[in-house]
Amino acid sequence: MRGRDGGEPVVVDAPFSEAKEVVGGFSVLDVPDLDTAVAMVREWPMLALPGTSVEIRPVVDHSGQQG
Repeated sequence: MRGRDGGEPVVVDAPFSEAKEVVGGFSVLDVPDLDTAVAMVREWPMLALPGTSVEIRPVVDHSGQQG
């Protein structure tokens, strides 16, 4: 069971997540290059499930910049 803001509690089939809660997501991986990222994703466990896909996107970290 989990609470709903100002309403009745919602009963769920714990410990499993509701489908709407796990439709999407992302992981951030720190790898030296694209080839390493591709090699790592080839071993991604979820890819064994039908209809699953993985996108690899570069991320630029500007956190250390002044301004």
